[in-house]
Amino acid sequence: KNNLFDIIEAWLPKLGLRLKPSKCEVFNLQPEDRHLFPKFSQVSRDELTLLSVPIGSPAGVERLLSKRLLGQLQALGPKLVELQDAHAACYLLQKCIAFARPVYWLRMIPPSFFGSFLRSWDDLIISFYYDVTGIVLKDHSLIQARLTPSKGGFGFRSTEEHCGYAFYSSLSACAALDNYDPMEMPDFAGLLPVVQSLLRSAEPGQKLQRQLSGLHDDRALLTLLTPSQGLTGYAREVDRTRTARLLSVSAPSAGVHRTAFPSKAYGTHFSSAEKIMSDKFDLGLSCDQAPSCPCCLKDADPTGHHAVKCKKSPGFTDRHTSVRDCLYNMHREVGHKVKLEQVVSRDGRPYRPGDYFLEETKTCVDVSIVHVSTENTLYQAAKTQLSTADRAHQMKLDGSLRLCNEKGLSFRALIMETYGGCHNDVKNLIRPIANAHVQRTAVKYSVAMNRIQTRLGFALRRGIVKSLLKRLDTICTTPFQ
Repeated sequence: KNNLFDIIEAWLPKLGLRLKPSKCEVFNLQPEDRHLFPKFSQVSRDELTLLSVPIGSPAGVERLLSKRLLGQLQALGPKLVELQDAHAACYLLQKCIAFARPVYWLRMIPPSFFGSFLRSWDDLIISFYYDVTGIVLKDHSLIQARLTPSKGGFGFRSTEEHCGYAFYSSLSACAALDNYDPMEMPDFAGLLPVVQSLLRSAEPGQKLQRQLSGLHDDRALLTLLTPSQGLTGYAREVDRTRTARLLSVSAPSAGVHRTAFPSKAYGTHFSSAEKIMSDKFDLGLSCDQAPSCPCCLKDADPTGHHAVKCKKSPGFTDRHTSVRDCLYNMHREVGHKVKLEQVVSRDGRPYRPGDYFLEETKTCVDVSIVHVSTENTLYQAAKTQLSTADRAHQMKLDGSLRLCNEKGLSFRALIMETYGGCHNDVKNLIRPIANAHVQRTAVKYSVAMNRIQTRLGFALRRGIVKSLLKRLDTICTTPFQ
């Protein structure tokens, strides 16, 4: 008698199909029926996969994921360290491994099937980050690191906390294609808490699926920003400082240095020491661990803000110079006539209203970098995002706008906060550069604007990191100590 395989193999060519036995599997056959498919791989139900997704029993799914994925992940850790490039390693960890790798399985497998696999995955990602940078993520810093870069985090999103949202997103998308009610599916019962949370937070006229990617991150950030109750004195000031930092680090365009591809050719690459110091600065960790400032001898704060505010620190002006030179070079690259340190007369005395002067538009541009935790700005910075930049911008206008107008000149102020957030007027200031860049290179305007903002963000962060590393030279024998 012909077995079933021979019958199928003889019939398929009539349809223009060819069967490749090495790619075929048959599962759950009784021993007496296995002769029907002698050339097929015999697998048990627990080992059954479809498009590389385990579809067996819950215990079999967890065992298969742990065997395949965790084994691959554990082999990647040492290779990241062997790169000897903290920036490149963290970029790969963020973009290719942490959440991008398992999100396919999160959308295909019911959350109840994962067991302890997701927690093990999340723990390995955090341990890899420690192996690369030596930074311990815990408590508030761990919550922040698991946020998306646009919210001030590093993109190490927790698979355990996002699995329900990812699966519901896939379920609802499939339901929309086939016009059926997702609530009729047997897997829907375990997703009721996810659906209820989405309904509570839904905005009028907005689809629920659009909120899935950012809902958990918004709630986690809100948890960090919520003031603690019952704090007094120094504890309340630390809590307010953390809130101001989180609002600033999550401002629009403040996270370009956390998402840009690390390239030395484009100037978007940090050395390992710069990357580690930059991450500590974003997380609000102490940058030098010194009990007192080695430059001004004042008590150092545990949040690391004093290291940025201390005007006696070596390289304190590096951040300003770095941003100014970046803007100056970008103007020159697109053919604008620009001069540094333009001086005008004020009451018979020389006065410099701006850091550089645009000859074509007769505009003085002044660059200022402000920090959110100064005594004059901390209270409002803990309430309103970019309030420090708004206040500094108004002060610049009050001081120099009238004088420039009297001389027949225009005045523009470019204000950036130390964490990367910019005043709204910055986009208007760099728009001529973007337009000229579009005409010269034929790229889209959005691409040109993104490149300019990325260069500005890196120039600012590189200036800040360099000044912090110079402080280490006054404390340690080497910057890595």
